Amino acid sequence: MKIKMNKSGFSLIELSIALMVAMIFVLGIFSLYSQSILSTKKMNQRFIAVNLAKNRLERMRNFEHSVLPSASETDTYLDKEGNSDPDGGFIRNTTVTTGYNGMAELTLVTVTVSYKTKGDFTNNPVEVTTVFVNE
Repeated sequence: MKIKMNKSGFSLIELSIALMVAMIFVLGIFSLYSQSILSTKKMNQRFIAVNLAKNRLERMRNFEHSVLPSASETDTYLDKEGNSDPDGGFIRNTTVTTGYNGMAELTLVTVTVSYKTKGDFTNNPVEVTTVFVNE
């Protein structure tokens, strides 16, 4: 008497290959997701850095023109609200150049803000520049 074998179903090799393909797909999605999170975090840090630089310039607009040169600063560590914080994630530098373009009534102000990404300060800081006119 012959026994008929049912050949429907999956072999162990087919199942292993299907699992490997599924794992590669899931790992690819996970990698894409983690890169998206890192990119979003970096863009958020850059957005905050731009706002810190713009806020510094806005506050300086209220200074008297003669006081502007004293507003220069180097390596001021800040938190995300712009408060001085030695452990802050942002470093602000302000450069003031009087007599800009050979004109005594013009003062060039440049604010540069570096921000941390992955624990280190970025090589690509935000820089905002404006010219103040003494009227």
